[in-house]
Amino acid sequence: MNQLDDILNCSICLDRYKEPKILPCHHSFCAACINRLKINGSVTCPNCRLVHDASKNFVTDFRTNQLLDLNNQELTQNRENFRLVQPSAPLANEFNENLLNHNRRQENSKKEKKKNYGAIFIIIIIVLIAIIFLIVFIPYLKKSTIYFCNASQFWDGSKCVDKSHYKEYCKASFECNDMKSLLCINNSCKN
Repeated sequence: MNQLDDILNCSICLDRYKEPKILPCHHSFCAACINRLKINGSVTCPNCRLVHDASKNFVTDFRTNQLLDLNNQELTQNRENFRLVQPSAPLANEFNENLLNHNRRQENSKKEKKKNYGAIFIIIIIVLIAIIFLIVFIPYLKKSTIYFCNASQFWDGSKCVDKSHYKEYCKASFECNDMKSLLCINNSCKN
């Protein structure tokens, strides 16, 4: 609370004064709050603890009433000025525009990060698929290589089928993964 609130608020109900009355000790309270303090025809001031005769009518606190009126007029005038100034204030509009642009940039950067994460995720998936392919199919590709015997022109998936050939004589001269497209003539392959 600021100092003006301390002056304009009742110290009992802590609200703005409603019909402020002043006790003989010069402390002010709402009329309703003073009536609640009456016990056996007397009122004890909550601030200074002086006991006052409640049979007398307490005087209206005109000074506090004037301050309340001035404060209400000032608040009303400030509200009207704010309404008049706000739409035509270029600084406020520029601030709002800058704030909106900042929020849009943040949203766009979040979307770009999500796109980047998506691209990275796709690259990781492709690399994993390539690794799985290499692990699973490389042994199969090695086994399916076709060897040809120079002497007999017989072929097998891994060795010469002619049992009479010796290892040193029967050496593979061609390798191809597609037997149908290979025609071996005079130690050369043609498609």
